[in-house]
Amino acid sequence: MIKRKMILGIIAVMCISSFTACGSQNKEGRQVIEKSDKTIVVKANNNEDISGEVTVDKIESLEGIRGEEWIDDNKILFTKENKELKPIDTGIGVHNIRNLYSFNLQSKEEKCLVDKSQDVDFIGISPDKKHIMYVNIFENKKLGNEMGYIIDVKGNKKLQIQEPYGSDMICTKWIGNEQVIMPYKASGVYLGNINGKSSIIQEIEKYNPKVEFWENMIYYVVKVGDKLYYVTYDKKIVSYDIKTKEKKVIKENALDFELSPNKNQFAIVREVEKDKHSLILTDLEGKNEVVIVDEGRISDTSWSPDQKKIAYSVVKDNAVQKEQGVFVTDIDTQKSYQISVDYRVNGDGIKWSPSGKKMIVNRNESKDGSDEWIESAYIITLK
Repeated sequence: MIKRKMILGIIAVMCISSFTACGSQNKEGRQVIEKSDKTIVVKANNNEDISGEVTVDKIESLEGIRGEEWIDDNKILFTKENKELKPIDTGIGVHNIRNLYSFNLQSKEEKCLVDKSQDVDFIGISPDKKHIMYVNIFENKKLGNEMGYIIDVKGNKKLQIQEPYGSDMICTKWIGNEQVIMPYKASGVYLGNINGKSSIIQEIEKYNPKVEFWENMIYYVVKVGDKLYYVTYDKKIVSYDIKTKEKKVIKENALDFELSPNKNQFAIVREVEKDKHSLILTDLEGKNEVVIVDEGRISDTSWSPDQKKIAYSVVKDNAVQKEQGVFVTDIDTQKSYQISVDYRVNGDGIKWSPSGKKMIVNRNESKDGSDEWIESAYIITLK
């Protein structure tokens, strides 16, 4: 739900961006890495034995882009604003069209995958890295004309999706190499296949016309076997058996959850109290709970491909630096390692490379202390 509320806000005020950039200082216990005229602060080991620990090897800064997904360990997908085109007048402001590119980190070769007149956002790549789902929130340059597309990694269109609402399509997830899943018009679920076939499971939740639209919504949804798992507007994770239509609440006070790569665990961000969250791991029944962290505002949860680690960001008001930033926890040992003391992920999530040795973290930064903001993608390589 953290992502969902953020994304719904983005749709409403896509043209208005405001992010907080954090300065960095060189203090004991940290290492300063300078890349592309940027100073990035990462954790140092202080000459301790770090065998088996998660530490940073290097960081590469890619200014002016937003890292979206990994194609392989040396190639990523990114989007960037096309400032050569006239911005879209949304009725509540203006929005710069974003274009989608593939980019080779070694050769620095980039290729635009979609016509530059098309706005591309909310990117997701299939597990086999062969197909890409994206959403054009401003189809025909109008707010409210959202359209979803699936293309292959060369840019060839495979499927166009227009039945679900835009607020549904931006929560799309891949459930295999050929199928995507998303909420459908507040109370159902939509499944689309790259072969052009689609199906809809309707009225999983009952629509209540007496409350606000968003209060009816099924938020983020995944599918494992014959069961759906989703978050409701009142912060409940619900399992739904497609065959028997049986529903069961497996966790309450849940803001967000991520299904593990092996589809046998959930990483759940749970609200404990205002500005205090906990990150827990459970099985698919919400049982066998393991607490990873239980302080600060937690977001951007991401499993490593081998399911041995989990990355997340923590923000705390008036916190000392060791209490916030980007962290990685080893699932087996339950030890947490702070990757950065001053990073603040900007809401796009933390993306692991296929090998689990690299991560993409996006950040918006003020240009020379001015009101102009520059987005940057950081490629973090772990030792």
